[in-house]
Amino acid sequence: MFTERQFKIIAGLKGAGEWVKGSILAETIGVSVKTLQMDIKKINEQYQDKPIILSNNRLGYLLDCSDIIFNDIQNSEDKKELNSQGVYGRSKQILMLLLFEKDYIKIGDIADKLFLSKSTINTNLAQVRRIIERTLGVNIEVSASRGIRIQASENRKRIICMKAMENKVDYATILGIDEFNNIYYYEEILSDIISKLFIEYDIIATGESYKDFIRFLSISILRSKLMFEEVELENNDIDIEDLVIEISSKVKDKINYVFSNSELYYIQLRVQELNLIKKKKQENQM
Repeated sequence: MFTERQFKIIAGLKGAGEWVKGSILAETIGVSVKTLQMDIKKINEQYQDKPIILSNNRLGYLLDCSDIIFNDIQNSEDKKELNSQGVYGRSKQILMLLLFEKDYIKIGDIADKLFLSKSTINTNLAQVRRIIERTLGVNIEVSASRGIRIQASENRKRIICMKAMENKVDYATILGIDEFNNIYYYEEILSDIISKLFIEYDIIATGESYKDFIRFLSISILRSKLMFEEVELENNDIDIEDLVIEISSKVKDKINYVFSNSELYYIQLRVQELNLIKKKKQENQM
């Protein structure tokens, strides 16, 4: 029915809920304006009686009759491909949506963003609960009138984001947050910074632990820039190590971001907890 790229076009327009200029939509999807025009033409050809994507030379594009598309996706074979990641993958996408909401969100709104039915969302919420139960001090709050939300400290939310985020998912489109793509830029810069500092400080990190540490730093920067809650200290007894201070200094120089004292404390905890092992220099000298 639709290609993956066409799904992104539909999702982008549905998320915007208004006219979107072709140049902006093309940049968001990651294609040329000409390719965008061709894809929109192919989408509309499937609904010859009434084109579902309206076009205007001045305003751009607008998704019309989105309920028709939504029902088609729900009942088509493409749904199998769209949901091929299975319950666990869908659950992590739902979890990421909840983590990047500053207030309650209704089940129907989650369903719309992921092109899933409400019943599918409700089914996957059980798995979402199981995922977050692995982190102490985190729970899901449910309100009959307002929807659901994640209740946790900002530091714990960042830890869950670190664990739940997957590389192949287009979070910028799903979340409706264009700035989310900045995280990959942060990770590239941070990887260069951290790899050099770990060598300097004789730190060994396993592959997954190293990636988790980079992602935690990237998510911390992104969420702070998006004005999520400030990180609060759970322990006021802080003695920040030189390694963490150097990380902070280089991040300020390269990314123009200044970690707060609270963030430095939790970065230090991540260094200690993510299976990072400091070499014994005396053994190296033997």
